[in-house]
Amino acid sequence: MIVFRFVVTFDDVDDVERIIDVHASNTLKDFSDVILSSVGFSPDTEASFYLATDNWRKGKRFANHIEEEGHIEMMTTRRLNEVVNNPHQRFLYFTDDDMAWELHVELLRIYKSNETDDLPKLVKASGPNPKQFTTAVIGAPTNEFERLVEELVQEEDAHEMSDDDEDLVGGVGDEDIEDVEDSDDEGDEEDEFDMDEDEDDEGGDDMDDDDL
Repeated sequence: MIVFRFVVTFDDVDDVERIIDVHASNTLKDFSDVILSSVGFSPDTEASFYLATDNWRKGKRFANHIEEEGHIEMMTTRRLNEVVNNPHQRFLYFTDDDMAWELHVELLRIYKSNETDDLPKLVKASGPNPKQFTTAVIGAPTNEFERLVEELVQEEDAHEMSDDDEDLVGGVGDEDIEDVEDSDDEGDEEDEFDMDEDEDDEGGDDMDDDDL
C-alpha cells in the first residue's frame, strides 16, 4: 500500500512538530482527526484544510463541518490520493473557531509499506502541545504565540521604566561636590575682603578725629 508521510507545524509556535503517516486511501477527515489528536486539541474542533501553493497561499477548501454559507466540500468526500498531486504537496490547516490556529502541513515522503498497522498514526512528536484555549479575559493573549509576545512587551516596558528611574533619581556626584566647595571658597574670600574694607574705614575715621 502507498503511504504518505507528512510533517505538521504551527505557523506561530516554534519547536512544535508532528510527523504523521497516512494511507493514500485515507480521507482528509481521517487525517484531520489524527492532527487534532497529535497536538492535544479537542476531537470536536471544527477545522478546514486548504490546498496550498509553494508559498503557502490558500487554494480549495475542505471542511470537517457544515456551514450555513454552504458550497464547501467536506473532508469526508476526499481521499488523500485525490488531492495529493505533487511530491511536495502542501496544505494549510485552520481551526474554525475564535482561536484560528494555523498549521502548515507538508508532504515529506511517499513510500510503499506492507505493514498492517492502522493508519493514519503519529510517528514522531517534538515539542509540547500548546494550550488550545485560554481563559477568556479581556485584553489577555488568546494563544501561545500572543502570550509570548505579551511577555516580551512587558519585559521591554519594565526595562524602559528602569532606565527612566535611573535618569530621575540621581545622587550628588563628585563634580557637584566640587562645585559646592568652590562656591564656599569664593564666599569666604568675599567675606575676608569685606572685613578688610571695614577695618580701613574705621582707621580712616580715627585719623580724622586726631586731626580735629
